[in-house]
Amino acid sequence: MTVKRKKILFINPPAYTTIEFMFHSYNSSIYRLATYYKNLGHDVEVLNLRPEIHQHYNKGVSFNKDHFYFNGIKMHETVNRRACGNWDNEHYSKSIIRVGLPISELVSKIVSKQYDEIMISVMFTYLWEGAYEVINNCRMFSPESKIILGGIYPTLCSDHAKTLGADELHTERICGVDLLPKVNLDFWDEIPIAIDVMTGYGCYNSCTYCAVHVLEGRKHLKREPLEVVDEIEAALSKGVQCIRFLDSNILWDFENHFEVIIDELLRRGLRAEYTTYGGMDTSLLSVDKLAKMVDVGLKDIEVPVETISAKLQQRWNRTLSGKAWLKRVNRVKELNIPLRSFVLGGCVGQTTEDIQITLDFVEDAGVKAYLLFFTPIPGTLEWFNCKKEIGNKTLEELNPLLFPMANENMTVKDLQKLSLKYSGYTMNYITKHPDTCKVENLSSFV
Repeated sequence: MTVKRKKILFINPPAYTTIEFMFHSYNSSIYRLATYYKNLGHDVEVLNLRPEIHQHYNKGVSFNKDHFYFNGIKMHETVNRRACGNWDNEHYSKSIIRVGLPISELVSKIVSKQYDEIMISVMFTYLWEGAYEVINNCRMFSPESKIILGGIYPTLCSDHAKTLGADELHTERICGVDLLPKVNLDFWDEIPIAIDVMTGYGCYNSCTYCAVHVLEGRKHLKREPLEVVDEIEAALSKGVQCIRFLDSNILWDFENHFEVIIDELLRRGLRAEYTTYGGMDTSLLSVDKLAKMVDVGLKDIEVPVETISAKLQQRWNRTLSGKAWLKRVNRVKELNIPLRSFVLGGCVGQTTEDIQITLDFVEDAGVKAYLLFFTPIPGTLEWFNCKKEIGNKTLEELNPLLFPMANENMTVKDLQKLSLKYSGYTMNYITKHPDTCKVENLSSFV
């Protein structure tokens, strides 16, 4: 069957969020989806209105006292303030900024060429506002284009997403190894320092706070190992320096999948800087597995513990106790490689003391601890468990860096202190400029 060739523009919208989010990863799946459509024969372009700093920190990113720039264009602008959690008791708020290239970049793009379809992708449910801005401008300046909104946000929040004005929603998560083609690096204006690679979909865990198993299922769908290596080899040959594996659990069925990939990388001499985004299931960790991964160049070994609270582990459907985690970590310490672990903070049922106890436990084990902050994700069990605490908060008010579940036993003030002390960001802008992410007591906040 002949596919009608379309002119399609994929857009990663700006984010309306707090200053800390500047250094979080962007929606990289849009490049892979664009590659998929290009392989079908369509005329495809990508407009990334929020380039990831990690991708370009030696290429065009600059800082001054108050702002940061990408290729000379200011990348953030304060738009308002938003209440943090526990507002009735603390009256703290944070600045909300628009992170991304100016809307003029979008307008100049869509008026220069008539696109049949404009596809906008939003990952995080609390960052929908950037898509609303993009949809309105596309409607105004490219009225003949069909506007499609996809990604995790419209999949989990379809009723909310319908109000943004797109012509069509892609409300089912696109999964399958056939939709994981070798990403086309020509979509970038310049070769990035790092790219994301997925070797498969799915997660066999069913953590109550996580949406991966809801979106991708609990069955592991694997790409062909040699196809993954071919993609990495092509990227490294063009100047990419870091490969970030996005799999939720890279150790799953290790001997039949990821170990095959590593062996082939070693055989071809493709040593580079490799990192993992989703962490490793510490219960599957061993010296032999880790030694081989380190040999090929894997950095930032992530061994998440989340919490050592037995009560929270049961609530979150986590099966690895703190004692078992420590036993595994101690076994691999003989390799003398740096390990790090994220701790989940700001959750319903936690206290500041609970969080600090886990952080101390991790660091006493010789592992670098950093904090990830919780937000209830629509569609997860924890979302339903937190209905009372969510109350009438809107999606954008549930930004985890606003600490939406803060309470008298886990205050915004304490969480912000922990955030600055246990920051996991790849850049040091926040620690150099702490005033940009401070919380303020504004009794007049609306």
